[in-house]
Amino acid sequence: MSRNLCRTNCYYCRCEVIRTGETRELTDEDVGAYFPEYCGMIVAEAECSMCEAKYLAWMGKIPHSYRDDGEIRIRDLSFRSSFNDEPGVDDLPAFEIEERIAYVKTTWPTFKCGARKVHRDYDYCLKCRVDHKDESGGGS
Repeated sequence: MSRNLCRTNCYYCRCEVIRTGETRELTDEDVGAYFPEYCGMIVAEAECSMCEAKYLAWMGKIPHSYRDDGEIRIRDLSFRSSFNDEPGVDDLPAFEIEERIAYVKTTWPTFKCGARKVHRDYDYCLKCRVDHKDESGGGS
């Protein structure tokens, strides 16, 4: 059994975990019997942006732990109520997230002469062997 999850994204849906509380020093209430081992650690309450699972974010205090905007990065996560890699009841997600990928089918761009463009961004027509710069049909 480990205290940390060795990840900074959500355990359940792999989405972004965001800080929801202020950065602070770890308290005895957060970890109970493990406090002496983790005393002085900087943490913040955090939550998954999609499924709302609850975490305690392990925050960094070393220079490479800062983002470009000056905020401290999340370095690791534990489940909030258990301070563990196994969730407590209060840590479980509120939503089940189903990942879907959508494909949209559109007509390939053509020139007014009817020839298909070799590439969307190029105006040279292989059929006419000329540059149809201002003659793109736009996909009809």
